[in-house]
Amino acid sequence: MYGMTADNDRQIEDLPPEFCHYADEGCKLAESCLNCPFPMCYHDDPALFRRQQAERRNEEMFRLRQCGKSLADIAAALGLKRGTVIRGIAQHAQGQSNY
Repeated sequence: MYGMTADNDRQIEDLPPEFCHYADEGCKLAESCLNCPFPMCYHDDPALFRRQQAERRNEEMFRLRQCGKSLADIAAALGLKRGTVIRGIAQHAQGQSNY
């Protein structure tokens, strides 16, 4: 057998890659794991990706506000509540995110 590892008093066979059947189905961020553009897997730290998405959303809200859009227009365009838009713009202006 190839590399054997103990796991709760059981022996598990560690197969070489040519004997493993892996379906590269990707995730909600990339179609394929092997061609993923991100340096770290979404599944390794989902909170990191949520923070990054929130930061990008806050940046977009800030940009729209700078272009003269009303808070109500921004909220409607992004499917958010007005309070969320206000907090997001304030967080971006302060250079921080609480997500």
